Amino acid sequence: MVKKAKSLGLHAEVRKGVTVYCWKNANTGSLIATEKCVDQDQLDDMIRQRQAVQDEMRQMTTPGAIGSK
Repeated sequence: MVKKAKSLGLHAEVRKGVTVYCWKNANTGSLIATEKCVDQDQLDDMIRQRQAVQDEMRQMTTPGAIGSK
């Protein structure tokens, strides 16, 4: 899981005995980046959501896919 997290630009930290995966997030309109962290389950959900979006984008750009839904 640490490898997947790193490939997404996240780093692992242990907080209160639990491994969390964190990244810096620049808020719109702010110069100060905040750190966002997710646990294992949230990371799995995030990966699934990103994969679904990528799959959908791939289908939209595949020749002949327009109107096939």
